[in-house]
Amino acid sequence: MNVSVVMPTYNRPERVVRALRHLQAQRDPEWEALVIDDGDGRGQAAALSLHDPRIKAFMNAGKQQVDARNTAIVQATGEIVAWLDDDDWWEHPDHVAMLKQTLQTPALAHVHGWVVREQDDSDETREVFNLAATPDSLRHDNTLLTSSIAYPKALHQELGLLDRSLNGYFDWDWIIRVLDAGYSLTTIDALSVCYLMHGSNGSAQVHNPRRVRDFTAFRDKHDLDIVIKSHDVVLQETQPNPTEISLSAVAAD
Repeated sequence: MNVSVVMPTYNRPERVVRALRHLQAQRDPEWEALVIDDGDGRGQAAALSLHDPRIKAFMNAGKQQVDARNTAIVQATGEIVAWLDDDDWWEHPDHVAMLKQTLQTPALAHVHGWVVREQDDSDETREVFNLAATPDSLRHDNTLLTSSIAYPKALHQELGLLDRSLNGYFDWDWIIRVLDAGYSLTTIDALSVCYLMHGSNGSAQVHNPRRVRDFTAFRDKHDLDIVIKSHDVVLQETQPNPTEISLSAVAAD
């Protein structure tokens, strides 16, 4: 059983390399990475510069992130599709192995992790992100990190590709579509995903007019009674006094 890692990228070649280096550190070597460049080509070049035959890089066949993901999904050869954003990374060395073990039976799987906050060039802080999730709770708040999600590729044959009309809410939409189709939600109780919180990622820009428009379309599509939130807000509401860890302090120890 092979895992196809879907990685869209937009003009962040250094972060692409970081994500791929962590992927190369996985103990299970049976994976492929599909890097889809929606930018100026630097991400594709950075991925190919690693000279790893498991890493494939293409330019986007469409426009923007959902088309990029769909381009990768169509190209994927693995039985399992896993999502990994270019600015995130997997720290647990058995992340791939855990996905394979968990998805012996078709389901939507996700892995816990951290919200990592950029401070400056020398420091980052992180908070554990291991919020509870059920099919019911996910109709109120999305408590899954995008880069934690994996599922059998065969689900796309049944349910279609990602909904490009929803842009930044394609992930929550896909979660609900899979669960509404009767598939179970499986939580892998390990800390692995590092979700980078910075000013340019979508979750930090929830009040951007375009994002509000996409949210409204998503909410109406599924007839949900919800308000727009970022992962950061969801984390603070659920865990109001989280423990912050300074990565530079850990390194100094």
